[in-house]
Amino acid sequence: MVLLVILFFFGISMLGIYGSLLFTWIVGWTIFVFKCIYVQPEMLFYALFLMCFVLLWRQIINPTWKRGIIAGVLVAAAYFVKSALSPLLLLFVVCYAIRLFVELKKKMTTSEFSWKGWGLDVGKGAIIPALGLVLMSPYFAQTATVYDSPFWSVHSKHLMWQEDETSKKRWRILSDPENGIPDDAPIFQTY
Repeated sequence: MVLLVILFFFGISMLGIYGSLLFTWIVGWTIFVFKCIYVQPEMLFYALFLMCFVLLWRQIINPTWKRGIIAGVLVAAAYFVKSALSPLLLLFVVCYAIRLFVELKKKMTTSEFSWKGWGLDVGKGAIIPALGLVLMSPYFAQTATVYDSPFWSVHSKHLMWQEDETSKKRWRILSDPENGIPDDAPIFQTY
């Protein structure tokens, strides 16, 4: 319930009162009602993901330094909860780059173009993944030390290749690095 209230007030600052009411209503009834009784961290991830999505969308439309910094912090926070945010960040980088190149092509033919202004716009977009990576770097360093890869995840390495609930329960111990990974753990190559 607290996350819905946070989403509502976040929405007011970005979408206005009616847009925020609609946004909160949709999120509450389509996601939270069905998921909250099962997995609490999922609710936090969905709330952070939705806030990131709105901030990244607004940053593409009208980039600001303040929004960029807030979005970078939220990207890192959402990644710490669940590492499923990478495609959204990649999509943002691609869309923002397209916007910048279209703007560059359009304004280079006019006398009002300035490299300084364009460079500042590049910085307003680049701060999001840069700040997110800086904030996540201790996590990546620790993961690389323990698993030999900064992006290692027990889910993508083993659990997604499971076929039934019995085998999933058997391999849940994989999330504990001290137990080690059994030789017969399912992976992509043996699927």
